[in-house]
Amino acid sequence: MTLTQILKTLVTCILVISFVLLTISAYQRHRTISALAELSDTTSTIATRLTVDELAHVDSDGNLHMYTIDPAKLDNIPTFTLEIGGTTSAIRYP
Repeated sequence: MTLTQILKTLVTCILVISFVLLTISAYQRHRTISALAELSDTTSTIATRLTVDELAHVDSDGNLHMYTIDPAKLDNIPTFTLEIGGTTSAIRYP
C-alpha cells in the first residue's frame, strides 16, 4: 500500500465516523425537541382547559365567559392526572 492509499483510507474512515456521530447527535436532538414540543402542548392544553372550562366566570344568567377567571373558583382547582413523556403525573395547582 502506498502512502496515498493509506491517506485515502484514513480520510474515508474519518468521514464515515463523523457521519455516524452526526447522525446520532441529530437523532438525540430531534428526540429532545419532540419531548419539549409535547411538554409545551400539554402545558397549553392545561392552561386552555383551566381558562375555558374549569375557572371560567359564569354570570347570574348562566352564561359562561371564557378566559375570564372567576376568583371564587380559584380555591377549587382540580388535580389533573396526565401522562407526560411516559410518566404519569398528578398536577395540583396552588
